[in-house]
Amino acid sequence: MASVRPATLDDVPAVTALNLELFPYLAKTEDQYRHDLVRNAGDPRRAAYAAESDGRLVGWATVVPATWRGIPGTFYLNLFVHPDHRRAGLGSQLLEALDTHLADHGATQVEALPTEGGLAFALRNGYQADAEMRYAGADLRTLPPEPALPDGVTIVPLADVDPDAAFSVYREAGLDIPATPADATYEWFRQVVWNSPNLAWEFCAAAVDGDQVACLTISMVGAGGLWTDMTGTLRSHRGRGLARAVKWSVLRTAADNGLTAAFTANADGNRPMLAVNEWLGYRQVAKHIVVSRKLRIS
Repeated sequence: MASVRPATLDDVPAVTALNLELFPYLAKTEDQYRHDLVRNAGDPRRAAYAAESDGRLVGWATVVPATWRGIPGTFYLNLFVHPDHRRAGLGSQLLEALDTHLADHGATQVEALPTEGGLAFALRNGYQADAEMRYAGADLRTLPPEPALPDGVTIVPLADVDPDAAFSVYREAGLDIPATPADATYEWFRQVVWNSPNLAWEFCAAAVDGDQVACLTISMVGAGGLWTDMTGTLRSHRGRGLARAVKWSVLRTAADNGLTAAFTANADGNRPMLAVNEWLGYRQVAKHIVVSRKLRIS
């Protein structure tokens, strides 16, 4: 017997295991799922649904306001079903539940990031494909030699950096990094990034040139390994190898702490970071497609 219902905190272990089975490169933990569901309870615009078959959780769907896009009425949708339970209507039921929720909360546009295997489902349901997002993994046991730092530049723990200075790098770098909010406010940065319970501070670092924070990298640790959420450099300091050096230092620290795998994502057009990751040993493990759909305003 298959059914769809609102998700609860009791679902956290099962959905974490399902996520790890289907998408090990996303490196998401039980704590992160639990945090998301707690946030849902405090924001009626957010929702999560679980699909069950014979009492086993086999599908998951969430929708959240895409605040990082800076476009009112834009939401982000995530939906997945275990391959053994597809083509039984569960994906359609999950999507119907989310569409009802979106209609009730004034959504005008919804975006998603399906896998190549899920793209056909998205297209059948009115979504249009756009850019590609590459997911890559690296073996931390085979890192390249440490790169040289320019004179006057040091690498420090991100926790030692003033959050105002970190925000300046995050915001400026975000102008050139797809999926990073170009109009992020300092308050948003403090709440969503700097104070995130998912941040792995021991694996976050910054490059400081004199007294100026010039580059930073932000990481989390999931069930599958290290996840680098963002690496960015001030425009005035690019072309000096800072992103390569800062990210290498974080990966080296992760390896020294027993982690063996690291993952990240890059938009297909972000060539500079793709080159850095290739040098670090990252190789593509999956590709997702950015899709979107306009919603009718009643």
